[in-house]
Amino acid sequence: MPVKGKKKAQARGSQGRRRPAEAPRPVLAPRKPPAWYRTWPGRAVLVIVVLALVGGVFAAIASTQEDGGAEARADALDRYTGEVRGVLQSLRPAASDMSTAPTSVGEPDARKALGDRAASWRLSIEGSHTNLSRVLSPGASQSAHGLFLQSAQIYLAAAKTYALAAEIEGELADKVLARAAEQRDQGGQLWQSATVLLDEQRVEVDLEVSGLTPPSLPPAQPQDGAGAGSGQGEGSGAGEGSGGG
Repeated sequence: MPVKGKKKAQARGSQGRRRPAEAPRPVLAPRKPPAWYRTWPGRAVLVIVVLALVGGVFAAIASTQEDGGAEARADALDRYTGEVRGVLQSLRPAASDMSTAPTSVGEPDARKALGDRAASWRLSIEGSHTNLSRVLSPGASQSAHGLFLQSAQIYLAAAKTYALAAEIEGELADKVLARAAEQRDQGGQLWQSATVLLDEQRVEVDLEVSGLTPPSLPPAQPQDGAGAGSGQGEGSGAGEGSGGG
């Protein structure tokens, strides 16, 4: 027969065994919303801000370069104007005297006097034209510089025509004198056209007009102290150079 006591002991042992404790359940914390700069709208705002900053930087750089370019252009135009003014001062005496040339030379003494004057005009204008051809013009004033050169060339042609008229007698001499006067006036018109073009360039960079009147006319009064000083300095240098030649 089975021993009852042992069965009971087994039964009590199995009932007295403890079950292992269950693991604690994890506590789920509430999910935090992502940072604004990690959302699509936030990223779009960041892109817009970055583009605005970059655009501002490039705009500032472009503005600085533009200001520097305008200042350099003004300096170049002012330097060029001063050099042309110096040549003009050396050209003016001959052109001014040419404007008083006679319209008729019948007497031998009158022809001789005209010949001597024309020879002096020719030498003076040749030196001025050479000095003018050596002046370096900025890119913006190349058209004006070309007209200045053409003007000096026509003044030189007029001086040669006056010299030719001094060697001719009769009505033909008067016709040659008339042709010389036309060339002289054409030279003044070309110089005036060149001055207009140059002044347009100067006004664009906030400079005063040059005052480079045609050589046959009296010099214009300087509008400011800087212009007067520049003109006198360039004029004396050009005068010494032509005189030495």
